[in-house]
Amino acid sequence: MAKFEDKQGREWVVEVTYDKVKAARNHGIDVIKVSDASLDQHALVLMDDPIWLSDALFAMCEPTINELKLDRNRFCSAVLAVRKQARRALMEAVADFFQQCEMEAECELVCKTLAATSEIEATNLKRVQAMNVNAG
Repeated sequence: MAKFEDKQGREWVVEVTYDKVKAARNHGIDVIKVSDASLDQHALVLMDDPIWLSDALFAMCEPTINELKLDRNRFCSAVLAVRKQARRALMEAVADFFQQCEMEAECELVCKTLAATSEIEATNLKRVQAMNVNAG
């Protein structure tokens, strides 16, 4: 089960289901569109857009948000503070959805994109750390 912790210390379980995908599509958010042939570009662009990511996670976590009586802005602000963890949780939830629907190719594509994203983040972190050492 995919989850992340927001800046307030609240744990969010991210689950992609048929009902949530349908509801999100009514608001112009399509979390499973990342399975298109252009997955690498499409998924990474969407997942890097902080507004799209916040809206997508809002749609997937809305029942819990409503239970906690949080408004959209408070939730999205809390998500943006932990964007990398939230993005990873959403991608894992999308992969889980594809696996449950026996969409193996789509699941594999999302998993590969998730792995590539992790590698890129690690490489970028090393570069930033090297710049800090060289600057000091």
